[in-house]
Amino acid sequence: MADVAQHAPATARLTEAVGRLKISAVRARVNERTLLYAGGALGVVGLLVVLLGWWGAAHTINTQEQTPYVISGGLFGLALVFLGGFSYFAYWVTRLVQEQRRQTDALLEALTALRPGDAPGTTTPPGAAPGPTTSRASASGNGSLVATAKGSMAHWPDCPVVAGKKGLRKVGARDNLETCKLCG
Repeated sequence: MADVAQHAPATARLTEAVGRLKISAVRARVNERTLLYAGGALGVVGLLVVLLGWWGAAHTINTQEQTPYVISGGLFGLALVFLGGFSYFAYWVTRLVQEQRRQTDALLEALTALRPGDAPGTTTPPGAAPGPTTSRASASGNGSLVATAKGSMAHWPDCPVVAGKKGLRKVGARDNLETCKLCG
């Protein structure tokens, strides 16, 4: 059976790894609102240029005069519409990246705050230093692990796997059972 003290190296490695995580803030040179407004404006201007090109080509019967309207109005207007769409897409992606960074910062904060004595189910007696040796079983007064009658894993008595089951047996280190992954 794995003792709570055996989890200390894994917790220390996790704490060290979280401490090494550094997310560099990339400063955007263009404000995100600028991308939003530029995308909307370019799309509208592009549509107006296409309409002006159509207007010019529609009011002349000479093909040689229609070609410049199609090129300048149609193609240039279409390019402006696409550029506006890409600007809006850049705005949307920027918002997604910012939201992801906020979530990552919150996760790092939570992981940094999580110390061995702060893990769910563990308590630190008054005056004692938090550490991996203080377990929820010793804090609750029930210092023994349990297993089912033919079980090969040790569980805390309040583990959802064994909670409410009858025929549980108390186990100790000499039983050499694996620790439950859920409550362990």
